[in-house]
Amino acid sequence: MKLIARCYTGLERRRGWLALILLLLTVLCLWNLSQLRVEESIASMLPDGKSRVASDFQLLQQAPFARKLVINLRAAEGIDSAQLLAATDRLRDALSGDLFVNPISGPGEATGAMLLNRLGPYLPLLADADDLQQISQRLSADEIDRRLQIALA
Repeated sequence: MKLIARCYTGLERRRGWLALILLLLTVLCLWNLSQLRVEESIASMLPDGKSRVASDFQLLQQAPFARKLVINLRAAEGIDSAQLLAATDRLRDALSGDLFVNPISGPGEATGAMLLNRLGPYLPLLADADDLQQISQRLSADEIDRRLQIALA
């Protein structure tokens, strides 16, 4: 409080300087305001780092989901997958047909190992020599052990 009182008494008789300082501060604020960049992305509001939400959102940004809505449900501990699938089906049935065209639920056919099995024969067409070398390095016993230790830690 003493600082404000001291500033007031110091600038009480120097109103010209006070007006100049306020004008400079106003110009500085307006210049900073003009440098702001408005971004229409939810990514800036997501938690930083390796959170599950950020990784899911990054995956959705890379996928070609034009005009699609994806709802990702995860079961809490103690809830089995049958209950989760039943809740997913109830949610799908509750979605309005006017707003949601052809809603689907569940993991689908081409997930996990099944997708990898289907892509296997096409690997030579999808990967070049550098990709195959990186894959072979990642499949070494030491690398698998290292990644398992990280995953289980």
